[in-house]
Amino acid sequence: MKESVFTDEENKIFNNKNKIMKTERDLINKTVIKESPYTNIEFMFEIRYTSPKGRNSYYKSKVFDEKHLRNSLIAIKEANHREILIKRERSKLSHSLRYDILKRDGFRCQICGKTANDGIKLEVDHIKPVSKGGKTKKGNLRALCNICNSGKTDKYSEHGIN
Repeated sequence: MKESVFTDEENKIFNNKNKIMKTERDLINKTVIKESPYTNIEFMFEIRYTSPKGRNSYYKSKVFDEKHLRNSLIAIKEANHREILIKRERSKLSHSLRYDILKRDGFRCQICGKTANDGIKLEVDHIKPVSKGGKTKKGNLRALCNICNSGKTDKYSEHGIN
């Protein structure tokens, strides 16, 4: 058995000190962190503007509580994630796939029937827009002229002609 450098009395003091520190930590965790009264944190944003010649001055402020700010940050994070997914989905439309869709559709707009010989530019369109959950797959792609495609934008109906 290894002999202790400290006396029995000193060992008791160290053991008691460790017990006291542990109890102190437990009390702090229970009372301060878990059971403390809710503190309402508010953030105030101010916008001030003065015209270059100093004739007009504008001021606006808005106060956000912690919950509203947290929800706003979550919404921003989700919007950024959605944008990344949309960009990733659109990047799947390769030149080869674009050509295959145009060839499949006879190099003709699927809405008005015009071709490049009629002076229009053909584009490949997602029938169900990527912004509404559409995928870049042959069954969801079609050839449209630039006029029909710009009029359609991201409109989509589950039950209608798209």
